[in-house]
Amino acid sequence: MKILASIWFITVLGVTYTPPPPQSTQEYLKHLIGQRLILRHYAGTSNPKVKEKDLGSKKGGCDAAVEVVGVTFEGSSLQLHLRNIGTPTIGHKNKGCAIELPDLYSFKVTDFDLDQPRDEAENAIGYLLQTPEAYLTAYGIAWNLPPSSENESAVDFPHPGLTAPEALLSVQPLYSEENRKAHIQGTVSIKCVIGTDGLIHAPVIEKGLTKELNQLALDATTFWRLRPVSDGSRAVAAKVSVEIVLKLLY
Repeated sequence: MKILASIWFITVLGVTYTPPPPQSTQEYLKHLIGQRLILRHYAGTSNPKVKEKDLGSKKGGCDAAVEVVGVTFEGSSLQLHLRNIGTPTIGHKNKGCAIELPDLYSFKVTDFDLDQPRDEAENAIGYLLQTPEAYLTAYGIAWNLPPSSENESAVDFPHPGLTAPEALLSVQPLYSEENRKAHIQGTVSIKCVIGTDGLIHAPVIEKGLTKELNQLALDATTFWRLRPVSDGSRAVAAKVSVEIVLKLLY
Protein backbone atom coordinates (compact mmCIF):
# COMPACT_ATOMS: atom_id res chain seq x y z
CA MET A 1 0.00 0.00 0.00
CA LYS A 2 1.39 3.44 -0.96
CA ILE A 3 0.78 6.40 1.29
CA LEU A 4 0.83 9.88 -0.17
CA ALA A 5 1.82 12.44 2.41
CA SER A 6 0.95 16.10 2.00
CA ILE A 7 2.42 18.92 4.10
CA TRP A 8 0.39 22.06 4.59
CA PHE A 9 1.84 25.30 5.88
CA ILE A 10 -0.48 27.70 7.66
CA THR A 11 0.81 31.19 8.42
CA VAL A 12 -0.99 33.18 11.08
CA LEU A 13 0.46 36.54 12.12
CA GLY A 14 3.81 35.55 10.70
CA VAL A 15 3.96 32.19 12.52
CA THR A 16 4.38 29.10 10.34
CA TYR A 17 2.68 25.91 11.52
CA THR A 18 3.76 22.51 10.22
CA PRO A 19 1.47 19.59 11.15
CA PRO A 20 3.33 16.75 12.88
CA PRO A 21 4.20 13.75 10.73
CA PRO A 22 1.90 10.72 10.83
CA GLN A 23 2.33 8.69 14.01
CA SER A 24 4.19 5.42 13.54
CA THR A 25 2.80 2.09 14.68
CA GLN A 26 5.35 1.83 17.48
CA GLU A 27 4.52 5.35 18.69
CA TYR A 28 0.81 4.50 18.65
CA LEU A 29 1.41 1.32 20.68
CA LYS A 30 3.52 3.15 23.26
CA HIS A 31 0.75 5.75 23.52
CA LEU A 32 -1.51 2.98 24.86
CA ILE A 33 0.49 2.95 28.11
CA GLY A 34 -1.62 4.45 30.88
CA GLN A 35 -4.89 4.06 29.01
CA ARG A 36 -7.82 2.26 30.63
CA LEU A 37 -9.54 0.02 28.11
CA ILE A 38 -11.61 -3.14 27.94
CA LEU A 39 -9.95 -6.36 26.87
CA ARG A 40 -12.65 -8.05 24.81
CA HIS A 41 -13.00 -11.79 24.12
CA TYR A 42 -9.52 -12.72 25.36
CA ALA A 43 -9.71 -12.39 29.15
CA GLY A 44 -9.81 -15.59 31.18
CA THR A 45 -6.26 -16.84 31.01
CA SER A 46 -3.19 -15.45 32.75
CA ASN A 47 -0.95 -15.36 29.64
CA PRO A 48 -3.13 -15.29 26.52
CA LYS A 49 -1.62 -15.03 23.04
CA VAL A 50 -2.87 -14.88 19.46
CA LYS A 51 -1.53 -14.20 15.98
CA GLU A 52 -2.31 -10.73 14.66
CA LYS A 53 -4.18 -12.11 11.65
CA ASP A 54 -6.51 -14.03 14.00
CA LEU A 55 -7.37 -11.13 16.31
CA GLY A 56 -10.68 -10.31 14.62
CA SER A 57 -11.87 -13.91 14.40
CA LYS A 58 -12.37 -14.44 18.13
CA LYS A 59 -16.01 -14.64 19.27
CA GLY A 60 -17.50 -15.04 22.73
CA GLY A 61 -15.02 -15.47 25.54
CA CYS A 62 -15.00 -13.05 28.44
CA ASP A 63 -13.95 -9.46 28.96
CA ALA A 64 -11.98 -7.46 31.53
CA ALA A 65 -11.47 -3.79 32.32
CA VAL A 66 -7.71 -3.15 32.32
CA GLU A 67 -5.03 -0.51 32.36
CA VAL A 68 -2.14 -0.87 29.92
CA VAL A 69 0.95 -0.57 32.12
CA GLY A 70 3.58 -1.52 29.55
CA VAL A 71 4.25 -2.40 25.91
CA THR A 72 7.30 -4.38 24.79
CA PHE A 73 8.48 -5.70 21.43
CA GLU A 74 10.16 -9.07 21.05
CA GLY A 75 11.11 -9.76 17.46
CA SER A 76 7.83 -10.03 15.59
CA SER A 77 5.79 -10.25 18.79
CA LEU A 78 3.98 -7.52 20.70
CA GLN A 79 3.59 -7.93 24.46
CA LEU A 80 0.89 -5.90 26.22
CA HIS A 81 1.27 -5.75 30.01
CA LEU A 82 -2.08 -5.24 31.72
CA ARG A 83 -3.33 -4.34 35.19
CA ASN A 84 -6.66 -5.94 35.98
CA ILE A 85 -9.18 -3.34 37.21
CA GLY A 86 -12.42 -5.31 37.17
CA THR A 87 -15.34 -6.98 35.46
CA PRO A 88 -17.48 -5.10 32.91
CA THR A 89 -21.27 -5.32 32.93
CA ILE A 90 -23.55 -4.15 30.12
CA GLY A 91 -26.85 -3.17 31.74
CA HIS A 92 -27.38 -6.12 34.04
CA LYS A 93 -25.43 -8.66 31.98
CA ASN A 94 -22.03 -9.59 33.36
CA LYS A 95 -19.38 -9.91 30.64
CA GLY A 96 -16.57 -11.02 32.92
CA CYS A 97 -14.92 -14.37 33.48
CA ALA A 98 -16.09 -17.18 35.73
CA ILE A 99 -12.54 -17.60 37.03
CA GLU A 100 -10.47 -15.17 39.07
CA LEU A 101 -7.97 -13.27 36.95
CA PRO A 102 -4.54 -12.25 38.26
CA ASP A 103 -3.87 -8.67 39.31
CA LEU A 104 -1.27 -8.31 36.54
CA TYR A 105 -0.87 -10.32 33.35
CA SER A 106 0.39 -10.05 29.79
CA PHE A 107 -1.17 -10.50 26.37
CA LYS A 108 1.05 -11.55 23.48
CA VAL A 109 0.28 -10.81 19.83
CA THR A 110 2.54 -12.87 17.60
CA ASP A 111 3.44 -12.28 13.93
CA PHE A 112 2.76 -8.59 14.47
CA ASP A 113 3.89 -6.24 11.69
CA LEU A 114 5.49 -3.24 13.38
CA ASP A 115 6.05 -1.61 9.98
CA GLN A 116 2.40 -1.59 8.98
CA PRO A 117 0.55 1.76 8.70
CA ARG A 118 -0.59 3.14 12.01
CA ASP A 119 -4.31 3.01 11.12
CA GLU A 120 -4.09 -0.69 10.26
CA ALA A 121 -2.40 -1.43 13.59
CA GLU A 122 -5.04 0.62 15.40
CA ASN A 123 -7.83 -1.34 13.71
CA ALA A 124 -6.24 -4.64 14.73
CA ILE A 125 -5.61 -3.63 18.35
CA GLY A 126 -9.02 -1.92 18.47
CA TYR A 127 -10.70 -5.31 18.22
CA LEU A 128 -8.73 -6.45 21.26
CA LEU A 129 -8.67 -3.33 23.45
CA GLN A 130 -11.66 -0.99 23.30
CA THR A 131 -12.64 2.30 24.85
CA PRO A 132 -15.87 2.20 26.89
CA GLU A 133 -17.64 3.98 24.02
CA ALA A 134 -16.39 1.49 21.40
CA TYR A 135 -17.26 -1.37 23.76
CA LEU A 136 -20.87 -0.18 24.06
CA THR A 137 -21.08 0.25 20.29
CA ALA A 138 -19.84 -3.32 19.81
CA TYR A 139 -22.85 -4.49 21.81
CA GLY A 140 -25.26 -2.34 19.80
CA ILE A 141 -25.61 0.48 22.34
CA ALA A 142 -25.22 3.95 20.87
CA TRP A 143 -23.22 6.43 22.92
CA ASN A 144 -23.63 9.96 21.61
CA LEU A 145 -23.87 12.22 24.64
CA PRO A 146 -22.12 15.57 24.16
CA PRO A 147 -19.38 16.68 26.58
CA SER A 148 -20.62 18.41 29.70
CA SER A 149 -19.85 22.03 30.52
CA GLU A 150 -17.07 22.73 32.99
CA ASN A 151 -19.40 25.18 34.73
CA GLU A 152 -22.26 22.71 34.98
CA SER A 153 -24.11 23.12 38.30
CA ALA A 154 -25.29 19.90 39.95
CA VAL A 155 -28.59 19.23 41.71
CA ASP A 156 -29.02 16.91 44.68
CA PHE A 157 -30.31 13.42 43.91
CA PRO A 158 -32.71 11.90 44.79
CA HIS A 159 -35.22 14.72 44.54
CA PRO A 160 -38.90 14.83 43.49
CA GLY A 161 -39.30 15.15 39.74
CA LEU A 162 -35.87 13.72 38.90
CA THR A 163 -35.45 10.43 37.04
CA ALA A 164 -32.72 8.10 38.29
CA PRO A 165 -29.58 7.50 36.20
CA GLU A 166 -29.21 4.21 34.34
CA ALA A 167 -25.92 2.35 34.13
CA LEU A 168 -25.25 1.27 30.54
CA LEU A 169 -21.72 0.13 31.37
CA SER A 170 -20.38 -0.49 34.86
CA VAL A 171 -17.28 -2.25 36.19
CA GLN A 172 -17.13 -4.29 39.37
CA PRO A 173 -13.63 -3.72 40.78
CA LEU A 174 -11.12 -6.53 41.07
CA TYR A 175 -10.79 -8.17 44.44
CA SER A 176 -7.02 -8.17 44.66
CA GLU A 177 -5.17 -11.26 45.85
CA GLU A 178 -3.83 -9.53 48.96
CA ASN A 179 -7.30 -8.46 50.12
CA ARG A 180 -8.80 -11.87 49.32
CA LYS A 181 -6.21 -13.50 51.55
CA ALA A 182 -7.00 -10.99 54.31
CA HIS A 183 -10.76 -11.77 53.95
CA ILE A 184 -11.59 -8.08 53.72
CA GLN A 185 -15.06 -7.37 52.41
CA GLY A 186 -17.76 -4.72 52.66
CA THR A 187 -19.10 -1.67 50.85
CA VAL A 188 -17.28 1.29 49.35
CA SER A 189 -19.48 4.39 49.19
CA ILE A 190 -18.46 7.05 46.68
CA LYS A 191 -19.84 10.58 46.54
CA CYS A 192 -19.68 11.98 43.01
CA VAL A 193 -21.39 13.97 40.29
CA ILE A 194 -22.96 12.28 37.28
CA GLY A 195 -22.62 14.84 34.51
CA THR A 196 -24.93 15.36 31.57
CA ASP A 197 -22.21 13.54 29.62
CA GLY A 198 -23.01 10.33 31.53
CA LEU A 199 -19.59 10.21 33.17
CA ILE A 200 -18.69 10.17 36.85
CA HIS A 201 -16.97 13.36 37.97
CA ALA A 202 -15.14 14.35 41.17
CA PRO A 203 -15.49 10.99 42.97
CA VAL A 204 -14.68 11.05 46.69
CA ILE A 205 -14.70 8.10 49.09
CA GLU A 206 -17.40 8.60 51.74
CA LYS A 207 -17.05 5.21 53.37
CA GLY A 208 -14.27 2.84 52.44
CA LEU A 209 -12.34 -0.33 53.18
CA THR A 210 -8.59 -0.57 52.61
CA LYS A 211 -6.65 2.09 50.72
CA GLU A 212 -6.10 -0.36 47.86
CA LEU A 213 -9.75 -1.41 47.56
CA ASN A 214 -10.87 2.21 47.73
CA GLN A 215 -8.53 3.07 44.84
CA LEU A 216 -9.69 0.06 42.83
CA ALA A 217 -13.29 1.19 43.28
CA LEU A 218 -12.39 4.69 42.08
CA ASP A 219 -10.48 3.21 39.11
CA ALA A 220 -13.50 1.11 38.19
CA THR A 221 -15.80 4.16 38.01
CA THR A 222 -13.65 5.70 35.24
CA PHE A 223 -15.16 3.07 32.91
CA TRP A 224 -18.78 3.74 33.87
CA ARG A 225 -21.13 5.17 31.27
CA LEU A 226 -24.64 6.14 32.39
CA ARG A 227 -27.81 7.71 31.11
CA PRO A 228 -27.72 10.87 33.22
CA VAL A 229 -30.29 12.04 35.73
CA SER A 230 -33.13 13.82 33.95
CA ASP A 231 -35.62 16.50 34.90
CA GLY A 232 -38.45 15.81 32.50
CA SER A 233 -36.84 15.63 29.06
CA ARG A 234 -33.75 17.59 30.14
CA ALA A 235 -30.56 15.91 31.34
CA VAL A 236 -29.09 17.46 34.49
CA ALA A 237 -25.86 17.01 36.41
CA ALA A 238 -26.57 15.45 39.79
CA LYS A 239 -24.80 14.79 43.08
CA VAL A 240 -25.19 11.11 43.93
CA SER A 241 -23.75 8.42 46.15
CA VAL A 242 -22.64 5.19 44.49
CA GLU A 243 -22.19 2.05 46.55
CA ILE A 244 -19.90 -0.75 45.37
CA VAL A 245 -20.14 -4.03 47.27
CA LEU A 246 -16.95 -6.08 47.57
CA LYS A 247 -17.81 -9.55 48.78
CA LEU A 248 -15.78 -12.72 48.94
CA LEU A 249 -17.21 -15.75 47.17
CA TYR A 250 -16.44 -18.94 49.05
